[in-house]
Amino acid sequence: MSVFQLQEWWGVHVAPEGEDFDWSCFAVGNIDNAVPASDKIAIGSQQGALRIYHPTRPQYRVEDLVYEGVLNAPILQVLLGRFIPSNDTLGLAVLHPRELVVYEVIPQGLKVVILL
Repeated sequence: MSVFQLQEWWGVHVAPEGEDFDWSCFAVGNIDNAVPASDKIAIGSQQGALRIYHPTRPQYRVEDLVYEGVLNAPILQVLLGRFIPSNDTLGLAVLHPRELVVYEVIPQGLKVVILL
């Protein structure tokens, strides 16, 4: 007998056929630094699509997708952390084949900060 029980709470069919994903292209946290804090899910594809979800109910609704955009290159990895100098907010780091871009996600859209 196990002490733990696994149950699916939320799920979504992310993309159309032909879009590929890797296990490292997934981040969960307070991506847009909302107050009060609420977790969002960021998913990047190898075709360059970035999607951010904010699930609020057990079943997927179209309102859960808060951002969808195509970036300029394939996404190899997504990571959430404090990457922006002299700023205490979280940034979304996106690794492309030839560059690392850090986005500061704000409720009105994406503000780009590039770290070399």
